[in-house]
Amino acid sequence: MNSKIFLQQGIELTIISISLNQSDRTIPECYATFLVDWETYQRIETENLLNLKPQTRSDRQNVPFESDRDIEISALLHPQHLPHLTPHTSDREKLLQYLEQLNRDQPQHPLFASENWFALSVKQRQNGEEIGYRTLWSHISPSTLLREDLSEAEISTAIQNYFQDWAAANLPAIAADTDPETVDEFAESLEQFLVQQMDAIAQNATAELGNALNNALTPNNGTTPNTSLFETLIRFFTQDDWSFLRVEGETALRLGFEGDNGEWNCYARVRESEKQMLFYSICPQTAPEDKRQAIAEFIARANYGTVMGNFELDFEDGEIRYKTSIDVEGDRLTPALVERVVYPNVMMMDEYLPGILAVINGEKTPREAISQIEG
Repeated sequence: MNSKIFLQQGIELTIISISLNQSDRTIPECYATFLVDWETYQRIETENLLNLKPQTRSDRQNVPFESDRDIEISALLHPQHLPHLTPHTSDREKLLQYLEQLNRDQPQHPLFASENWFALSVKQRQNGEEIGYRTLWSHISPSTLLREDLSEAEISTAIQNYFQDWAAANLPAIAADTDPETVDEFAESLEQFLVQQMDAIAQNATAELGNALNNALTPNNGTTPNTSLFETLIRFFTQDDWSFLRVEGETALRLGFEGDNGEWNCYARVRESEKQMLFYSICPQTAPEDKRQAIAEFIARANYGTVMGNFELDFEDGEIRYKTSIDVEGDRLTPALVERVVYPNVMMMDEYLPGILAVINGEKTPREAISQIEG
């Protein structure tokens, strides 16, 4: 079953395939193939959407596409946004359902920004044959540009391969015997373009994130002394099949949890330099101002004798949350330790949530609510 999504630019794309690739030498990559009609392709080409810029097209001339046939565009997702998808990649149908739902609920989500997808090839089927062209991104992808061990030789090879595509499309008469000076001149201009693109791509996706993604998708459950806390955090929630989003600009994740007594948002956060991990369950209802004293009493009663974590109340806005944390200074964070921070937390919120709501709604006093919960 195909899915339809809308980019922020108002472009409708039909997803006919989507997959995740993991290799030892690259950051994990998410590939998708979109189907568009002729008018949509014209707009994509004119507005340089999906990073389909003139410098990246191997065929600078108009490809003889037919206006009455759909066009396939294979594209690669910016590696920065892969964490949005990794929890859903085990099942294609669930992944497509997730994208459709997210597109409806959050149309401005980064996954639907044209600049976060890189067109690799553009094709059309005509009379049983395929015509079209490849782009520079099919030779050297954004995730490859983020590799710390990327060498100048690899960049040069990618540029030379791209030039061969370009020459075959634009200079068929001399494609096999091109003037070396022309190759060098063209390669130099492309290299300057690539340097600019590397800066732009790396601006929002660091090598640290790339390593975190690699580790998150690696079957190995263990960690090494060099594994960051955030890498371990992503690995745990990925392997434990949680849905999560990275909080932009922070080493934190936003997650959702459904217990027996309700649903609420959670936040997992690490402080790398302090070697600390914190996990919060956020009560789905805030305490109104006239109930905050009663909730404060409820929390004081609930916290008394609690071994793992504690409830907190923000007197300014009425937010109620449960916090658990761990300090691994002189040691390392492991998925097993993350589990011991996460699950006692959500169990406590689920157990005490009915009491919190009863106090907020005026159905019980703090003493009565705690007495009912703790028996």
